[in-house]
Amino acid sequence: MYSLYYMLTSRCNLNCRYCFRDSSKHSIDSELSVEEIKTAIRKLYYDFDIRKITLSGGEPTFLKDNNCENFINLIEFLRQFKSKNKTDNLRIILITNAVLLTPQVINYLVGVVDRVTVTIDAYDDIILRMIGRNNGVYDSYFERSFSRIKLLSDMGFEIKLHSVVSPVNYNSLIDLGRYIKKRTDINIVKWKFFQYMGFGNHSIDLEFQIDNEKYFSLKKIIEKEIAPRSIEISFKSVANQEASLFDLLPDGKFEYFIEQDGVKVRKKSKKIFEYTSWYDLFEDCQIDQEMFRKLHTYG
Repeated sequence: MYSLYYMLTSRCNLNCRYCFRDSSKHSIDSELSVEEIKTAIRKLYYDFDIRKITLSGGEPTFLKDNNCENFINLIEFLRQFKSKNKTDNLRIILITNAVLLTPQVINYLVGVVDRVTVTIDAYDDIILRMIGRNNGVYDSYFERSFSRIKLLSDMGFEIKLHSVVSPVNYNSLIDLGRYIKKRTDINIVKWKFFQYMGFGNHSIDLEFQIDNEKYFSLKKIIEKEIAPRSIEISFKSVANQEASLFDLLPDGKFEYFIEQDGVKVRKKSKKIFEYTSWYDLFEDCQIDQEMFRKLHTYG
């Protein structure tokens, strides 16, 4: 059994300055339809033995509309893959900015989604505005996010937080840790940090890149700030992000890194529908099978 990240769409209702997604018209036009996404998920389940899938984006709730109808349609489709038998059950994780998760939308997640991961990169709305998360109709972003997180927790969901670390939000993440310590009313079980990963925009990279020493120094500070809460803290470096990268993209192609002449090179496969098994994919893309299984085996 295997786990997989599926980036459903590059569309997003926010405009975070450090985001690596390709939201060009060409990229959006090449995305799979909702029915094709369903076909891809069936294939992942039956042909690729996927038993844990993480739905991300872009923003997955913003799937081809801004009222969550397509997202809800997909969630209802996924219900058929839930089972009390572990070998048959598809564990489903949702990564979201939570902006569109109204109580009505959250109701559809019950019994289908096992854990909700919310992206939150600062405690201060001024910093969030600098990042691009606190603009336009989505002002008061921090308050909005934690009201959604509280709703999710009250409805029985495990909460995981994701935060990208950069010099811009470093100190604000410490403040966020102090705030989280006080919010014992919310069932936050994990908090994962990601070192900012450059994507070739020199001015953005210059502003957001953070060296390893400063990045990892945050771990002890956060652990101290949230103690004695038993929240699992993890930090993922750029090197680890590159090593473990294997996603299904919105256009139905797999994205991965391989090493060529000592350099990590980002690659894309053919569409998932052209493969009948992992073996076909490994052969076509020259993927290190042993390393893949080490990183992506589930259960």
